[in-house]
Amino acid sequence: MTIYALFVLLFYSALVWFLKSLVGRAGAGLTAPVIVRYSVVFGVLVLLGLLVMVLIASQLKKHQDLLEGERIRAIESSKAKSQFLFNMSHDIRTPMNAIIGYTNLAKKEDVSATTYDYLEKIESSSQHLLGLINDILEMSRIESGRTELELEPADLCRLIAE
Repeated sequence: MTIYALFVLLFYSALVWFLKSLVGRAGAGLTAPVIVRYSVVFGVLVLLGLLVMVLIASQLKKHQDLLEGERIRAIESSKAKSQFLFNMSHDIRTPMNAIIGYTNLAKKEDVSATTYDYLEKIESSSQHLLGLINDILEMSRIESGRTELELEPADLCRLIAE
């Protein structure tokens, strides 16, 4: 749209120049060769302006196509990243649940205090890692649009205490 406005402005400027030149020469013997010469200059100015504007428009189109291609690649890359994180999180989550389960079973056995302390640390670390994996899964769901946020009132004091 802007290119058309520029062309109209160019055409108007060239036309004003052309008419002003003719009016300025009206008293000084306006002959047919003078009119032809000014008409040719006017036509050349308009054609040069049109050519420059076509070149600018083609460059803008190329740039726009390049940006659109980059946008599409960025979207595809984001989808691939989200899918990878989703799959990876699921693949890690299963063995983490097994580690937590076997740690809980081992804690029920008669073990020394040191071993029990180790099992507590394993369980704590496993729970923390499982929480991180669940957060990644949740972010993947949010990015892919599979999760809807539910707005509801919350007790801020209770949340801070937790």
